[in-house]
Amino acid sequence: MSDRREFEPPAELRGAETFAQPSATDVRAELERILASRSFARAGRASDLLKFLVGETLAGMGARLKGYTIGVEVFGRPADFDPQTDPLVRVEAGRLRRRLFAYYAAEGS
Repeated sequence: MSDRREFEPPAELRGAETFAQPSATDVRAELERILASRSFARAGRASDLLKFLVGETLAGMGARLKGYTIGVEVFGRPADFDPQTDPLVRVEAGRLRRRLFAYYAAEGS
């Protein structure tokens, strides 16, 4: 049995075509390619964040992906961490987005 599921594309893409969600196996393989790339060779925090985000999403725990949870579980912030006053998660998410953009613009194209 395939673990592919249909998903709803963003509004700007609706009506264009039907998209199939990649399988968990495909997602894990892509994650490994990304983490092994030059773009992520020395990207400790970005790699940790990406692994956590992908792992939680594949485990069906995407709803718990909040700044507080990421700060505490990925970046080792204390239990009294306040993502509203400490920009760490926002900053690292921005860095991760930039690294992914660079990866897909070059190595991952």
